Amino acid sequence: MDKATNRVSIRVAVADPEYSGTVETRIFIDDRPIVVEAFTAGPAEPPEYLLGLDHRLHAGVEPHEVRLAEADCTEGCCGALYVTIQRCGDEVVWRGWRNPDTSDLSLPAFTFDAASRR
Repeated sequence: MDKATNRVSIRVAVADPEYSGTVETRIFIDDRPIVVEAFTAGPAEPPEYLLGLDHRLHAGVEPHEVRLAEADCTEGCCGALYVTIQRCGDEVVWRGWRNPDTSDLSLPAFTFDAASRR
């Protein structure tokens, strides 16, 4: 029997230029907008930060922490949303969710099929 895995999708959205014109990275896990649900003090990091040349969302054997969102004011004021990403064999694991501004962030680890292109 196959182990259940989660699904992740990343969408890039351009806001109405009449209002802000900003480009947003929207991260969905199992069709849930995980950043919006877990962090309300500011938007997700822009696509050039998460998906650009450094490709911070890339999963390697060594775990690394990625800031997915930062408060509109500053991280030092109202926090940020971080996750640790690691490749473990045929799986990618997102775990260790944290916000330096609060101790009550409670998100589970999510496991994705590393070969999936859904």
